[in-house]
Amino acid sequence: MENIRVLLAEDVAILRKGLRAMLSAYPDIEIAGEAEDGLEAVRLVGEISPDVVLMDLSMPRLDGIGAIAEVRRLYPETGILALTGSAEEDLVRRTMSAGADGYLLKNVAPGDLAQAIRQAARRNS
Repeated sequence: MENIRVLLAEDVAILRKGLRAMLSAYPDIEIAGEAEDGLEAVRLVGEISPDVVLMDLSMPRLDGIGAIAEVRRLYPETGILALTGSAEEDLVRRTMSAGADGYLLKNVAPGDLAQAIRQAARRNS
């Protein structure tokens, strides 16, 4: 199987870099690009066609829920995983209703994150 191409959409640079470093330990996962806000994430999905977008929910210009809905509308084959710090029930519901394939908290174990990325890529291939 080819590498799973992932777009990291996270406005906090240190978290983006940490995710990149952590996911580089998995030979089947390739970071195809990084976005600092929701609008950039939507634009990059169109430009680089990642298999999966790892989307923070709290971002400037267009929040993660709005970006998820737009990616789902424009690029329905793209896997989308929300990665956030809040397990608030209403936020989870709105995120999944927008079209996310999964909802992960930022304290997720690296192996569980990699597995969720693989599942989202398979579900949408």
